Amino acid sequence: MSQKLYLPLDQCNVNAGYKAAAYQRSWGFAHYGIDLGNPNKERTVYSPGEGTVIAAGMDGADPSQRMGNALVLVFPQVERNDGKTTSLACRMFHLDTIAVKAGQKVRRGEKLGVYGNTGAVSSGPHLHLEFDTDVAYPQHAVGIKASGNIIKKGSRDTTVNPSKVWYVGPGQALYDGWGGSGVPSGWITQADLDVPGLPQEAAEPDYRAMYLAEEKKVQALKDGIGEIVQAAGRLIE
Repeated sequence: MSQKLYLPLDQCNVNAGYKAAAYQRSWGFAHYGIDLGNPNKERTVYSPGEGTVIAAGMDGADPSQRMGNALVLVFPQVERNDGKTTSLACRMFHLDTIAVKAGQKVRRGEKLGVYGNTGAVSSGPHLHLEFDTDVAYPQHAVGIKASGNIIKKGSRDTTVNPSKVWYVGPGQALYDGWGGSGVPSGWITQADLDVPGLPQEAAEPDYRAMYLAEEKKVQALKDGIGEIVQAAGRLIE
């Protein structure tokens, strides 16, 4: 069964687009993904679809090295907004914390972690995300000089522009993170922002709301048990 992917943040500032020209001039290497932030500093990262966590953890010896906290996932049978259907690897860098582990199955809307400023090539809190059609070697990233704990050195560019993949889900939005100057300066392109909304007929259950509701039920149950224990203690006294 095929699926459509949402944005990993509800409100997304695009700070550097896919293969952004200005990024390469500033950093000296190509940008094979997209850099996102949240204008309200809500840094929780949600799964854009249903898939499997392939690898998760610190890419270097400590948070200041390599890609920092990194995640690798595979999403099967993705209906991209460019009309193609392919399985995709997804790599995320610079996370502050990670909420999932290797081998775990995730659904769209499930919390993956919190983005941050870990890694050697991060100049501020953001989420770097890239999509790749090579699901046989999902941890291999082109442009990486040497292999780390999570991200391995790749030899072929099989990445896909995220703006050709995902959809803007209900309640989500994309913004120019440079306050309107991103396109003229070359840090992003208009295509990075012109992402279609999810077709109404394709809407799926809101798993995030379901998870939050279940968490509330569990907490209410814990509170109730606590009250019973306290009452029993008073009776014994």
